[in-house]
Amino acid sequence: MIENLDYKKVAKEIFGDIQKLQVKNTPNLRRIRKKYSKMLENVAPRQILDFARYFINNKITTGLKNPKM
Repeated sequence: MIENLDYKKVAKEIFGDIQKLQVKNTPNLRRIRKKYSKMLENVAPRQILDFARYFINNKITTGLKNPKM
């Protein structure tokens, strides 16, 4: 189990991959999700929660919808 995830770095990579998409549709976003899901499957649950909080707190989105926060 990975205990020291650099979640800020991974979040920036995910956001960068999303921004590079020419077409932001479900199949393209699914490919990105699968890529990172595979990479994160052995990360400690606490680290995944920190990662999710970072996304929420920094309002990182796919660009498909405007979050109402």
